[in-house]
Amino acid sequence: MWPPHPWSAESAPFRHSSVEHNNKLVGLLSELRKKISNTRKREREKYKELEKLYGVCQRQRSSLEIRLERNADKEIIEQLREDLDNSRMCHNDSEARILFAKRHSKTSNG
Repeated sequence: MWPPHPWSAESAPFRHSSVEHNNKLVGLLSELRKKISNTRKREREKYKELEKLYGVCQRQRSSLEIRLERNADKEIIEQLREDLDNSRMCHNDSEARILFAKRHSKTSNG
């Protein structure tokens, strides 16, 4: 025997149940899509926050590196000024060289 035609009166109860089942599946699918889109939104927001923090950290790091370079430059300038002042107090170049060598041997050793 042939199954009833899909639009015949005999298949009406089956047609109704399949439509209900289809509607349930469509509803579940839409809920799943909403959950997925919400989790993706949250992940994007977290990623944006991490990017901001990374950018802030990079800027702080570069500013600290610049400060360290400036401080090192200031120390070098100060040492050169001291060397210049010491050399002005010396009577000749050989005394200045000796003072300069002593100070540089102290700084290089510790």
